[in-house]
Amino acid sequence: MNLPSLLRNFLAFALLACSSTTCLATDLSGTWSGTWNSNRTRHKGPLTAQFVKQDANHYAVHFTGRFFKIFPFQYSVVLEVIEDGDMVKLAGSHFLGKMFGTFCYSATADDCHFTASYTSKKDYGCFRLTRCARGVVRKQLLRMTARAILSSKSPPAGGGPNSR
Repeated sequence: MNLPSLLRNFLAFALLACSSTTCLATDLSGTWSGTWNSNRTRHKGPLTAQFVKQDANHYAVHFTGRFFKIFPFQYSVVLEVIEDGDMVKLAGSHFLGKMFGTFCYSATADDCHFTASYTSKKDYGCFRLTRCARGVVRKQLLRMTARAILSSKSPPAGGGPNSR
């Protein structure tokens, strides 16, 4: 296989991989990662979530993250689902004790992105998450394709640098 043919195959694969990011409302079950951001205090940090579909109208979501870069936190919430075209709307609330009060959530999601706003008696902000598994698989496929292209390069005409 010559280089133009390999390049053409790689571009076709890249277009296919990119087109698979088209997102439709679907099952949100799985692992998600991203960030949380407080609009009041300007604190922010990493956030992961595990979505588990309970029934057609509810997801149990377990969040884990970090506060002040070193303090871990975790909590679970049940979000109610309302399908709306290609987007899924979710809402819920969870009491996190007297210190933090009740956190209320309003979110939208598709197959690839989850964006939530939260409010409590002392804070308000947002969560921005993307689905983990699909991005990891896509990166692995792109790496394998790049390796295949690099390993199939033949030496230049004339036999290469050591031929005479």
